[in-house]
Amino acid sequence: MHAKMIEETLGKIISIDNKTILIEKEAISIEKEKYKQLKKDKKDLEFALMKEGRKEAKIKYDEIVGAARVEAAEIEASGLAECERLKGLLDENKEEMVEKVFMRLFEAVFSQLKNLE
Repeated sequence: MHAKMIEETLGKIISIDNKTILIEKEAISIEKEKYKQLKKDKKDLEFALMKEGRKEAKIKYDEIVGAARVEAAEIEASGLAECERLKGLLDENKEEMVEKVFMRLFEAVFSQLKNLE
């Protein structure tokens, strides 16, 4: 009888040990699956964050480029207006400037002629 109890106890121990091994294997399997899922979730989150970051960067880039284009157009318009103003001054004073140039030229020539005499 004693041997039978020992045998039953050993059977229970072996059964418990086998169940423990199965539970450990299942736990390891679950841990691997969870790790794999966490890794995938991390990758997906990083991708989503990068995508959102690129969207925000594009918006900022478009704002900066838009402002630069407006500023460039203003500078161009200002430059063109200044050119037109200077052209107007030139046209307005063209005859007078030509006269002054010829007068100075004649004065220089006459001065040289006087020096020759």
